[in-house]
Amino acid sequence: MRTAPAGSDEASRTGSPHWGPARVAEVMDALRHRQREVPAWVLAEARADGDEIVRHACAAVERALITNHLPELLRADVRVAVLVAPDAASAAEPLLDALGELGTTVHAVAGDPTLDLGLPSLPHPRLHVCTGNALGRFGTVGAVRLLRVVRATMTAADRLLLGLDLRRDRAVLEDEGHDAAGARAATHLGVLRLLNRELGADFDARQFAYTVRYDADLRRVDTSLVARRALFVETARHGSIVLRQGESIRTAVDCKFDRGRVDAMLSGVGLRATSWWTDAAERFALVVAAPAA
Repeated sequence: MRTAPAGSDEASRTGSPHWGPARVAEVMDALRHRQREVPAWVLAEARADGDEIVRHACAAVERALITNHLPELLRADVRVAVLVAPDAASAAEPLLDALGELGTTVHAVAGDPTLDLGLPSLPHPRLHVCTGNALGRFGTVGAVRLLRVVRATMTAADRLLLGLDLRRDRAVLEDEGHDAAGARAATHLGVLRLLNRELGADFDARQFAYTVRYDADLRRVDTSLVARRALFVETARHGSIVLRQGESIRTAVDCKFDRGRVDAMLSGVGLRATSWWTDAAERFALVVAAPAA
């Protein structure tokens, strides 16, 4: 496990809240789990609020893979590209640009894709795009739910494009959670600033350590903020949160994959891999899936 120091500034309580009652309730429920955590969309919002969006570690590799395989990806007739996780789709820009030149409509999913894609009456064939290891950040259960939701919208001519991080050495995976400038740590600590604004809370970022740990059994990287001492955090209208020294708030999960795991997950929801491409170092995989016969 690797740990980085917190920033020196106290997380701000300034700014007007934007979350509705349902989102506030979802976050407060997650913060009171046995393993305290925040939903995946909270980190995405914290990134958007910050001065710098931290790029996914494998974004350049993924973009190169997509660029190299554009002829195969463009071979199918696609009328609509559905961005299942729009905030993780930057590496897919070469594909989206090429599809746009062909007249393909691009639709971004606005809600939680593990529950519903909320698609209007869009024509088929569709290409569902879920890149940037977005599948991995929903955890194992959430990933299966997402795949099941996508499969329910697909016809025989539709396809799903996945960009996935592959399993590697523990030290390498944990090191990827840190950068010399401390930008990744700052982004995760920025979750506290967001919670302060939206919940009227008084989290102090100086009292938390940023940690990255790979769980080999779950094949997952957990990123957390660990309390340096016992803390009593108050919110404006939603009660208090008491943390013991060493207790953590998990800000992200990032599952890692291998071919066997992916094939099993796809098969379980009625999909099958039709293409599997990796970079030379096998850090990242680009997968095309179709409905199983």
